[in-house]
Amino acid sequence: MVMKSAVILSGIVLCGYVSAEGRLRPPADFECDPNHMTSWTGELVFYWRDRLQLGFTIDTDDGTQESLILPYSQHNFLINGEEFTHADWSRVESEEGTLKPMVRARVWLCDNDGHATLIDWQVSQYI
Repeated sequence: MVMKSAVILSGIVLCGYVSAEGRLRPPADFECDPNHMTSWTGELVFYWRDRLQLGFTIDTDDGTQESLILPYSQHNFLINGEEFTHADWSRVESEEGTLKPMVRARVWLCDNDGHATLIDWQVSQYI
């Protein structure tokens, strides 16, 4: 019963990100012309962060591997579509700078502004 509820809830949360054309759309406050935006969803296979930067490589659900290094700003993060707080790092990392196994993320990147990046960490509510 709990598993069915989790699947249904996940479907409800994901529906908010899909536009009428079936394209993944970012949260409303992510400012980027759709013609200059790309998004990736998948599992992070390499990751690091320090007080100035965050870098990662993601194996996307589309079968590509993408890498990105960006200035560190907690304002560029969500967790399961919700506001990310400092306490949420314990849901993403086993220790500071070390990613937990099988962490997934949805990334939006604006190609006409290297700083317009949003990472939505996709973590299980039950772990």
